[in-house]
Amino acid sequence: MVLFLSSSFLRRIKLIWKPDLKAFLIGQRNLFFFTPDIALETEDLSPETIDRLLAERQFEENWELLGFLAPDSLPSVPGYALVKTGSLPETKDWNASVYLSTDSGLELRSLEIKQTKNG
Repeated sequence: MVLFLSSSFLRRIKLIWKPDLKAFLIGQRNLFFFTPDIALETEDLSPETIDRLLAERQFEENWELLGFLAPDSLPSVPGYALVKTGSLPETKDWNASVYLSTDSGLELRSLEIKQTKNG
């Protein structure tokens, strides 16, 4: 599974970057690819905040909530990309994963972070 960061997404993230940035990742996905288009900054990533965002659905028609970006702790929500930045702005230092539901419970799987060559 892949988290693909386009050059336009990377430009947008640089504009809002700060070491303690927490954000919802909004964009498109298919079975194997998460492709965020925007990072919607938030104060916290609590279940209540996530529920409120999903209820409002204030993003483009073909976009959906893909996951979460934060310096450290992230919610354990199956099917959503979890991106730990470690407070570092360089994507090469980030760690991405996703919890998948299996017969034996939740299993944490790594996501490969790919980006455009000029990003």
